[in-house]
Amino acid sequence: SDTSNPGGDDSQNVVESCPSFHELSVSNLQQHEMLRQEDTDTTVEGRQESHMNILESSDIPRGLLDIVTDLARDKWRQLGEELGFSKTEMFEYEDSRFSFLQERVSYVIFDWQRKDGDDATVHRLLVACDRVGVGKEVRKRARQEHGLLFV
Repeated sequence: SDTSNPGGDDSQNVVESCPSFHELSVSNLQQHEMLRQEDTDTTVEGRQESHMNILESSDIPRGLLDIVTDLARDKWRQLGEELGFSKTEMFEYEDSRFSFLQERVSYVIFDWQRKDGDDATVHRLLVACDRVGVGKEVRKRARQEHGLLFV
């Protein structure tokens, strides 16, 4: 009787035709780097454009949005929670497509405006800024840079 491997030569051929783990790893790394480079090349301008579109579509004065996105960039999670988003909802903004913290703040504010509609007011945004510790600086810069006065 035949005591050879039940798979015979076929299983050996399959193993020999499979790339090694190292070859797969190098290949995957190269593909990832190429995709990342393509993504960077094609979307930096797109990201900046979408960021600008979000700011321009807002009912909140552009100057104020610029200041809030700058000053609250390191506190974007807390700002989002103060605007009514849950911690779980805030995880969505940790996606790699929001590579700049200012983008995250802009998207949080934009989504807040879409969600709350007419209730998404300058006053509520400033209260949220106060609660995360940037309200005074936001008001000061809004006055100095854009002549905007908020109580």
